[in-house]
Amino acid sequence: MREVVAPQTLEEYVHWVLSEDKTLDSLEPEVRQQLEADYVHALEDEITTALVAALPEEHLAELEKQVDSGKLDELQGWIEERVPGTGEIIATILVRFRSDYVSADDVL
Repeated sequence: MREVVAPQTLEEYVHWVLSEDKTLDSLEPEVRQQLEADYVHALEDEITTALVAALPEEHLAELEKQVDSGKLDELQGWIEERVPGTGEIIATILVRFRSDYVSADDVL
């Protein structure tokens, strides 16, 4: 039996969702890569928007300082400490993306 490995990154998740769509198999590899990159970028934007919207107002000025400092590698941990339910917010967006993508595929 083959072991199923859950996607660990946003890129892997998008690739996994799109791999279920067999109509994409005929795409040129470069086009497929660009499509996946576009979806990853859109999801990153949606996740960022949702997390900032969920950030308590008293932390908004601190967020601006954090971004301006250029220490973006520390930003994820900073947000997770201050936004309640970060994992749930991200999971909801990912599940909705998959559901919307599969539903849209069924319509075509």
